[in-house]
Amino acid sequence: MKLKPTYQELESENEKLRKQLSLISVENETNLLRHILYSASEMSVAVTDINLNVIFFNPKAEELFGYKALELIGKNLTEIHVMENVDFARVQKAIDIVREGGKYDYLVEIDNPTGTRTLQSQVRGIWDNKNALVGFVLFTTDITKQKEAEIKLQKQNEELQKAKTVIEKNEEKFRTVADFNYNWEYWLDTNENYIYISPSCLRITGYSSIEFSENPKLFTKIIHPDDANIVENHIHKVLNTDAIEPINFRIITKNNEVRWISHVCQTVYDSKGNNLGQRGSNTDITKQKKAEKELSESEKKFNAIFNNNPNPSHLVNTNFEIVLTNSELLQLRKTSQEEILGKKCYEIYQNKKNICENCAVRKVFYEKKEVNSESQLIQSDGSVKYFETYAYPIFNEQNEIIYAVETTIDITERTEITKTKPRIRILKRRIYNSK
Repeated sequence: MKLKPTYQELESENEKLRKQLSLISVENETNLLRHILYSASEMSVAVTDINLNVIFFNPKAEELFGYKALELIGKNLTEIHVMENVDFARVQKAIDIVREGGKYDYLVEIDNPTGTRTLQSQVRGIWDNKNALVGFVLFTTDITKQKEAEIKLQKQNEELQKAKTVIEKNEEKFRTVADFNYNWEYWLDTNENYIYISPSCLRITGYSSIEFSENPKLFTKIIHPDDANIVENHIHKVLNTDAIEPINFRIITKNNEVRWISHVCQTVYDSKGNNLGQRGSNTDITKQKKAEKELSESEKKFNAIFNNNPNPSHLVNTNFEIVLTNSELLQLRKTSQEEILGKKCYEIYQNKKNICENCAVRKVFYEKKEVNSESQLIQSDGSVKYFETYAYPIFNEQNEIIYAVETTIDITERTEITKTKPRIRILKRRIYNSK
């Protein structure tokens, strides 16, 4: 009859079973971990024991470092570094850091059959359940594409920064030119809101650029009522035809002063043909308009005096070309204004090819002052006509002579009387002596 096992025997048998199960569990965990590391497709994993002998080298490590696992397993790291002609000091530094419980990160570039690759690596320790260091593991990731992307991004950022700098400089130049432009410049978007308006608007209108920006309708509000239709039709034409046609109109300033504006605007587009709004320029021409009015009035006065002059008169330019002739001279010459305008005075009046020898107009141009002279004209019937000519200069704003006015007075009768007087005196003396 078989005796029952004692308690001690059962405990001994249980301890054996627990050890067997523990070994099976460790082996299963080891196999599972090995399978996981072996199957890692994106990360290279290389493992050594405590003596730096390679005990594991996964397929990704084979791909990155160019060695098969069978070539390296069992070899020591010192031997491998000699094969690669790599300084072992870096490995020693990593080991020292890991032994202290840390980890060692580094970047390295290597050449393999696929080209130069940039690798990011980390060395860590393998610790058993008693917290003893039993080996080392090297995790390596190929970051070549990431590095290339970073370099590309860095270059793009540098180019972008350069472009930004150029744009900022151009913007500064544009703003300097625009802000210090004497004219009132502006840019409206497609919704008729101001993108830009130059500070000159304050000098011309009395309203600041801020006031215009806050109230886009202010521009049409300050247009003189009598000119509102002109401006409205102009803007409509520009928007619908892209026409560029300058117009003049009046505005009423903030101080209720009427000013004349010379305006031009056009639709602007980007390089792709997209409508960017409307650019415009306004110039204050109030002084010019005033000068034109004064000139017009002055011309009217001059023409009135000129045409009502009872003596033949004409206006010639510095080329001795007839610019204007009064009615007395036209009647005398039996011609019309159209027939003689633009022709040389010496050709028309003296039938000569060159300037007259004692020309009063030439003396005016030369001496720049009023002159007078006498001349005679032999008529077709042989009789002689005597004339006294007065000529005076007309200057422009730069004090340059631009015209000469020449007036001719018929002094035939006076001359004849003057010539007759000596003969009368002689005749009187003869009569007296004969008594």
